Amino acid sequence: MSFTTKVLSTGQLFWAAIDAETFRDAHRLEDGKRYSGHLFQSVLTEHNRVVYTEATWATFPAGELEDWPGDIRLLHVRG
Repeated sequence: MSFTTKVLSTGQLFWAAIDAETFRDAHRLEDGKRYSGHLFQSVLTEHNRVVYTEATWATFPAGELEDWPGDIRLLHVRG
């Protein structure tokens, strides 16, 4: 399982895939935990479209993330 969040400091999309403490699937954002997943070099456009140029693996503490619920459409644009 995974869930979608936004990095508070940059506004970038972060797809949290793994609970970095237990190395199990991530299910929801919980205080005090750290999450690993794909960080998208991205911009949110109209209608929840996320345009991104690259995705890298990253880890963030829960306090640096915000839930980003809803449908999101990823659009890859070559850098």
